[in-house]
Amino acid sequence: MELKNGNGLNSWFNAILWLNIAFSGLGLIMNLINLMKGDNGFDLYALGSTCAVCIAIAGFYWLLKAEKVGFYLFVAGCLINAIIAYIQYCNISVDDYGTMYSVVRSMAFKGVWTSIGKIILFMFLMLLKCEGRNVYQVLWNKVYDDDSAEYANMSEEELYKVLGTSLYKESPYSQGSLGEGMTLVRQAIDGYCKPRYLMDDDAKCAYEFMSEREQLVAVTDDDIDWGSLEGLSEKVVDIVKCRAFVFPGDIYHYKNGVAEVRWEINPDGRFYSDEDGFGMTNDKEINLYGAIDRKGKVVKKFTLKR
Repeated sequence: MELKNGNGLNSWFNAILWLNIAFSGLGLIMNLINLMKGDNGFDLYALGSTCAVCIAIAGFYWLLKAEKVGFYLFVAGCLINAIIAYIQYCNISVDDYGTMYSVVRSMAFKGVWTSIGKIILFMFLMLLKCEGRNVYQVLWNKVYDDDSAEYANMSEEELYKVLGTSLYKESPYSQGSLGEGMTLVRQAIDGYCKPRYLMDDDAKCAYEFMSEREQLVAVTDDDIDWGSLEGLSEKVVDIVKCRAFVFPGDIYHYKNGVAEVRWEINPDGRFYSDEDGFGMTNDKEINLYGAIDRKGKVVKKFTLKR
């Protein structure tokens, strides 16, 4: 099940991370209590276990920020716990525990496999997808996300090379020709393929048209015919003010270096209905039409009149 979330990760996966932070916090408190009242060698195990829990919690935190270092920290915390449990297992003796020897030894051995099993389980959970991308794809392709410094500083030539990789030719992305040596990279968002990037195959340069947050990148106040919006509802006008491209829209084929853009600012009432037709409203589709050049810059203002 694909559930959208602010950090790009599946919402179920995020919920699991928060639960782990909560339970790990309880475990940390218990370890601290054992540290304070422990004696002899047990203090060393409790200290090691406390450090491992802290590392794991840090891992969960960075995973919530969609950073791959979080995965490494989580694995490190689990492995440290497994090593500590194995050392305990090897050092348990009948003299120390008497009749409880078998129970304590079994619990220590179980601690080893619990830590290893948690890593394996998480690796499966990381296959959960959001907008066509699983956790692995989000973490290891973070360098190309809108929020990364590397992406923001990427040149038009570098972006063109990135978009030419297999990542942007597979789901949730797709590519199609707009004619005159121009390629449009679309991204499937909420069930609709939306225009994300323009690739100039002649100049070997690429330009972002719409951000991952579904906002038009190059459109300014001066690129909109505000007079044509008179009479529209405040809700619809707010969509335009925010440059939101949340509804279906498209870029058409280039002619003489210019392409028409359809920017839907209010959908037909059927947009809100489910498969059985429930939820349909009386809304009428409203589109703005404009034109862009090969770099995605607006050359004809967006207006209601086509």
